[in-house]
Amino acid sequence: LPIEREKYNEIFMQSKYIIDIPEENQTGFTQRVLDAIFLEKKIITTQKSISKESIYRSSNILIIESYEDIEKNKDFFKKKYEKISKDEVEYYSISYWVNEILEDWIWKG
Repeated sequence: LPIEREKYNEIFMQSKYIIDIPEENQTGFTQRVLDAIFLEKKIITTQKSISKESIYRSSNILIIESYEDIEKNKDFFKKKYEKISKDEVEYYSISYWVNEILEDWIWKG
């Protein structure tokens, strides 16, 4: 069963690391990844395409294929979180995309 958003937020805020294992066919970020970026949490994910994004920092995001990859990358847990610029983070916000869509609609409409 899904957990309530309030409980999700509580767990998320207390966590140092966020594990993200999206559906096999998923192409975009999950909400967990976006939440982690906005709240400066480290991410462990199976989503390889994230390495091509401007927000990717190897000290913040560990890409894995199996549990053994976590064991092989223990240094990831010792590294400090590398701050991402406000502009880079803002690009992934809902407000940025709403503004982009509205601007496009206004100029073409």
